[in-house]
Order: sequence, then structure tokens, then C-alpha cells
Amino acid sequence: MLGNLELISRLVLAAALGSVIGFERERLSWAAGLRTHMLVCVGSTLIMIVSAYGFAEVLSGEHVVLDPSRMAAQVVSGIGFLGAGSILLRGEIVRGLTTAASLWSVAAIGLAVGGGLYTASIAATIIILIILAGIKPLERRFITVKQRRQVTMIVERGTMTFHSLHDELGAILTASKMDVAWANRKLKDSAPDISEKLKRALANLDQGIALKRRIIEDMRPTVLANFGLVTALRTLADEAAQRNNWTLELHLPADDIQLDEQTEIALFRVAQESLTNAAKYARASKVSIALQVGDGQVALHIADNGVGITPADMNRTHTHGLLGMRQRVAAHGGRFEIRRGVPNGTDIDVAMPSVSTATPSVDLPPATPSRTPV
Repeated sequence: MLGNLELISRLVLAAALGSVIGFERERLSWAAGLRTHMLVCVGSTLIMIVSAYGFAEVLSGEHVVLDPSRMAAQVVSGIGFLGAGSILLRGEIVRGLTTAASLWSVAAIGLAVGGGLYTASIAATIIILIILAGIKPLERRFITVKQRRQVTMIVERGTMTFHSLHDELGAILTASKMDVAWANRKLKDSAPDISEKLKRALANLDQGIALKRRIIEDMRPTVLANFGLVTALRTLADEAAQRNNWTLELHLPADDIQLDEQTEIALFRVAQESLTNAAKYARASKVSIALQVGDGQVALHIADNGVGITPADMNRTHTHGLLGMRQRVAAHGGRFEIRRGVPNGTDIDVAMPSVSTATPSVDLPPATPSRTPV
């Protein structure tokens, strides 16, 4: 029988070795990353210890012909089905691998306890808790830095961003429409045939502008697809705060939440358009973003301390930004409200129905909000 120090040393070594491979996979953006590999390695080590040493007392009895170590093999096979049930595939994004690995590791802890290896099971529990809770902030920080580097590399290679595509293509189409409309007015009486062609060109340009708007609105940002809504909002807000020298206050769930794809896109686009408007018109020094999930709905609140929106601006139906946000939220059964803040600034509230598997967030404000002066 192994001594307690040897048992703990084997589990710690398994965690260290699993982290080496897991970090390499994490660096390449594979779904099974650092924590998943560490959990699997620790769990498999514990099962091996149980199979090798956990049944020594039973086998030492007289006339014992059974092989109790086969029980461990059956548990390992059975827990695979439970772990597979916790894995979700959303498009090309895999979620739940760490949960599946933790279930598998917990099964190993149960085998160790049943085999009388109390020290090994307690040590494994502590190690697994450290992996799940202690390493996650480091993993999240690594993902955020890596995502920002990827965005920088794309820009350096010259790939057009959503903002530039929207602004530049929209400007070209609008300018062309203005020129064609001017030519149509000049030629309407003197050259009716040409004027008729120009009217068709104006109609085609209107269709092109509408198509451009639909394409931009339907695009799913890479950060949202790869890292989820919470990380996408945090990244969007951090980058906007750095560009505009804002003090940023975030009230976001600690873990990512799982919503349907269209709801995530709608909330992200509302936040994106709101921050764009704040940068262009608000002259704000502070912006806050809050996201809550609970009672069958998700709520997004965005506020700034700028000059504040005027009643005339809120009633302008031809403003594409506000109109687009209202239509997008309403199309998914949500509610969109914008109002002037007290005493100044602009407040935007969005509430949309949701089916979330995340733990509901606590009432705002949280105990320790994130404040980032830039």
C-alpha cells in the first residue's frame, strides 16, 4: 500500500503534467483546454490508484475469486455518458467540456472513498477545486489577451472591421444616391429617357443600402461566437473606454451565460451602437454597462454621464441607429427604452426573453463592480 505522501505526490504530479499539455492546447484555441486536461489527468491517476491499491483488503481474504477492480472500469465507462450529456455544440462552439471532466473526476473520488483511500480522495478533491476555481481567472485573462492579439493581427493584415465596412460602404452608397438624384432632377424635363434610367438606379441603390444594413446586422462578431456574450461585452467596453478615455463601470456575471444566438447578437449590437453614439455625441467621461439574467429574461442597461439625449432626437424616426436597435429588440419579443438621465446623460434599458442555463446574476449593483479608469 502506498503512503499518504506518495498518494498526494502522484496526484499533484498528474495535475502538473496535465497542465503542460492543456496549456499547449489552450494556446491553439482548442475546446479542451488547460483545466479540462488537468482534470482528466488527475481523475485518471486517482482511478488507477483505486484499481491498483484500493481493493487490497478484500483480495487478502480466503477463497476470494472476484476481481473488484473491474468495478472501477465499469464506473468509468458509465460516467462517460453523463459527461457527454453536459457537452453542448452551438454552431462551431463547444461548451461544457470542463463540466464533463469534473463529473468524470468526481466519479474517481467516489471510487477512492469506496475503496478506503480517504487521503487520496480528499487530496484529489482539493486539487480539483483549485483547478476549477483558482485557475479559471488565469485562463480567462489568457483568453482575453489572446483575443485582443488576434484582433490586432487581423487589422494589421488589412481585414476590414464591421465598423469600417458599415461606415465606408454606407458612405459610398449614400453619396452615389445623392449624385444620381441630383442628375435625375436636372435631366427630368430635357431627357426623360435618361431620367427613367436614373430612377431605376435610385431604386437599385435603395435596395443596396437596405441589403448592406441587413448583412451588417446579421454578421456574428468573432469574439461573440468564440467567447460568449459576457466576454464580448467586456472586450467591447474595454476597447471603447480606451479609445475615448472613459471611466468604465461593468456589472457583468462572473461566468458566461448561454442564450440563443439571435438574443446574444441583438444585445451585443445594442451595446455596440450605444457605445458608438456615446463616443460621437455624448461627450461623456464615464460609461456603465450592466447585464442581468433571471426570471426568464435577460436585461441590459447602458448609461453615460454625457450631455444627454434630447426629446427631439428620441422622436427622430429616420435615425438609423435608434431605429435599428428598436427594431432588432422588438423582432425578438423584447422591450427597448431610451431616456435622458438624471441629472444628465443617457440611459438605455433592454429586456428580452431568454432561456438561460446560467445561474441568475445577483441584484445590481454587485459587491465589487469593475472600475477601469483609462
